Amino acid sequence: IISILAITIIPVVAFLVYSLIFVSDDQIQSNIQEHDTKIAWASQHMKTQTGQLRDVMYSLHLEETLLSSVADITGPSTTLENILRNTLYANANIVSSITVVSSTTNRMASIDYERGLTRRLLMDNHAYRHLQGSPVGIGYAMVGNQLVAYHTINDFKTQNELGLIVIHLKQEFFNAFHDIFGDDTDFLLFTSNGFVIGNTE
Repeated sequence: IISILAITIIPVVAFLVYSLIFVSDDQIQSNIQEHDTKIAWASQHMKTQTGQLRDVMYSLHLEETLLSSVADITGPSTTLENILRNTLYANANIVSSITVVSSTTNRMASIDYERGLTRRLLMDNHAYRHLQGSPVGIGYAMVGNQLVAYHTINDFKTQNELGLIVIHLKQEFFNAFHDIFGDDTDFLLFTSNGFVIGNTE
């Protein structure tokens, strides 16, 4: 009886072990492929959004009167306001506000959808100070609890910093990554400049 049971049970156990190993392996491969696909989507989305933001930065950078208009807070603001407003509304899909800082005078101009254009003198320890000091083509950082993209304007010969462009990003920028990865996946976003943002504490 013992021999018969052994012969009967062993093939069943072997089949179960075989099934468990190969089904688990298939599931792991499926999960890896799913995550690879999501990472590829997220990378493409980041590349697309960064490309759009880079175009915005360099378009503003090339405005010859931008920094002089920001520095002269008592002068006329019509041209400056038109430049910033047109840029803001042309990129309404991800941009919530635009701030331009004149590094040589510590003056700034900012525009958003609710208040329009505002201009003021900044304190030495202003909120954007940590974005200054090194030439940056396009970088991402947190200002308070908000994600921003930023670009420094530097003198071509000396590389001295002349100004700073800061673009405050809408929540939709982050939500797109959340939609890609879903509620059950924690993720962190990095660029060549380092950590950007994530959905983990």
